Amino acid sequence: MRYIVLVEQRAEEGTGDELYQQVQAEKKELIKAGKLKKEKPLPEITEDEIPFEIPESWKWVRLGNVCSKVVDGDHNPPSGSSTQTYYMMLSAKNINNNRLVQLDDVRYLSKETFIKEDERTNVRKDDIFLTTVATLGRSCVYQGGYNICFQRSVTVITTLILNYFLKYVFDSPYIQNIMNREATGTAQKGFYLKQLVALPVPIPPLDEQKRIVAKIDELLPLVERYGDAWTKLEEFNKKFPDDVRKAILQQAIQGKLVEQRPEEGTGEELYQRIQAEKQKFIKDGKLKKEKPLPEITEDEIPFEIPESWKWVRLGNVCSKVVDGDHNPPTGCGTQTDYMMLSAKNINNDRLVQLNDAKYLSKETFIKEDERTNVRKDDIFLTTVATLGRSCVYQGGYNICFQRSVTVITTLILNYFLKYVFDSPYVQNSMNREATGTAQKGFYLKQLVALPVPIPPLDEQKRIVAKIEGLLPLCEKLNK
Repeated sequence: MRYIVLVEQRAEEGTGDELYQQVQAEKKELIKAGKLKKEKPLPEITEDEIPFEIPESWKWVRLGNVCSKVVDGDHNPPSGSSTQTYYMMLSAKNINNNRLVQLDDVRYLSKETFIKEDERTNVRKDDIFLTTVATLGRSCVYQGGYNICFQRSVTVITTLILNYFLKYVFDSPYIQNIMNREATGTAQKGFYLKQLVALPVPIPPLDEQKRIVAKIDELLPLVERYGDAWTKLEEFNKKFPDDVRKAILQQAIQGKLVEQRPEEGTGEELYQRIQAEKQKFIKDGKLKKEKPLPEITEDEIPFEIPESWKWVRLGNVCSKVVDGDHNPPTGCGTQTDYMMLSAKNINNDRLVQLNDAKYLSKETFIKEDERTNVRKDDIFLTTVATLGRSCVYQGGYNICFQRSVTVITTLILNYFLKYVFDSPYVQNSMNREATGTAQKGFYLKQLVALPVPIPPLDEQKRIVAKIEGLLPLCEKLNK
């Protein structure tokens, strides 16, 4: 794999091998001065271990050979202090890329305990912290300012090359992939000290490291801004089909989706025919006489509609608006031909999860059916807990409902009214005006009084046909 040059190589800056020799000389001086223990030599890097090409002026080295300290935190951390102190024991949760985090969620230590813990990791400003157990590969360069030590999940590294360069090496896909691939353990995966010190890392000359870090620091904010823009674009793309669907439905119920045709009559004429039809039902004993609903006031009208349309109360254009049983019976222990459904069984446009229904005996079903009297072409609308999902019933089952679903028989076009329910106007009204504590509900009194716009019947049919031509296009936007 060829490398991509982020900055140019400059002959006057020397080589990675020259830097490596300087580092080895510095380590010998530290050993001689008693500041560093003599280490067991690490094996030479083999050709098989080199994952990609680097410039000729660079050098592959074992991590341990360019560091004076690579030590993990305490494997058996002490109990914390019951009160807050100036001494903190941190873990991987406190390391995020580039900074310490959640310092209000730490284990506090007494001064005596901290002094003992500090002998192990001896944390100092400019050290690199790298998470190496459970949470792998997060890193930061320590800016100082705290009395801190660590649990085992964090490794503390003092490097003799540029710390920020090495930090960016740790952040690279090369190291991140190795750590995740080669981590071992059962309960918690770890990339342990023996693996870490033996890790091959590429080093350029020191001045080139500085230029690389400067270039990365310049580019990362741009990458983050690009990432933010990409995230927003993905969110927009994800929402776009639904936003288009909502816009279509809202335009439809405001009379802006199809033209108005004088020869089709008016919503007022349709309304009067419906009232006459309801009076006939009452006279024939097919419908109980209802208490009149109040006139719609100007304050209740949410948007303008064409002059040929009419605002009506929902209950005035329906012959049935009834919710399911408030105290549903116990189901049978076995499957039958009679089902009691709830809001979970209603998805937009269809019944779902019918294998997860409450089965009833025939006798119990007959009693339940007296309430909702479900028939083909009824509209089902979820009105408790899950609000605003609807479908037009295609028939074929013996079903009744729990309270969470309202069954509606309308005297206007059922699919037109279904799309009114699906529109942002009704969805927002239901969510805004729902009441209750444990479960919010949009109850019958609210539903029958809901103002809905009605066009002439033929226009309703044209609106439904237009919607059904457009909504599949919205679905394609999701693919």
